[in-house]
Amino acid sequence: MDEFSELINAHDTFEANKAKAAQSAADKETAAVADRTLAFTAAVKQIAMPVFNAFVEQLKQTGRDAATFQLSNDGYGRAYVQLRFNVDPNARLNLNASEDCAYGLTLMESGIVEFRSYYDQRPGKNGHSTRPGGIDEITTETIRDDLKAVLQLGLDSRKS
Repeated sequence: MDEFSELINAHDTFEANKAKAAQSAADKETAAVADRTLAFTAAVKQIAMPVFNAFVEQLKQTGRDAATFQLSNDGYGRAYVQLRFNVDPNARLNLNASEDCAYGLTLMESGIVEFRSYYDQRPGKNGHSTRPGGIDEITTETIRDDLKAVLQLGLDSRKS
């Protein structure tokens, strides 16, 4: 009967080791996600938000409506931050969402950051772009360049 016990014990040991390996991999992934989220949060707070706030302030000085939206989670649980603005000095945010322009950063599940621009959402228009990047690409220069581009595209799309 010992040979049966040996088979069962070998099987149980194999299954226990497999479960430990799976738990270890899950723990490592959880730690990696936490590290990415912390790095993204730090980059947003230290780099992106100061540039966002300066952009919003300058637009408001020209009579245009603009606002930043604090770091939060989207409907999929992904960390993101966004700003919205209008290129028309007579328009106000959220009155007609298709008139709003937006720029945002989203930390995807894979660890990639999506840099998103919406510069013309009016019916029949497709003023949207998305590009992937790393957390290390959240730099003052990158954010400024992206905001200049989305602002210019928004202004150009509404020229008579």
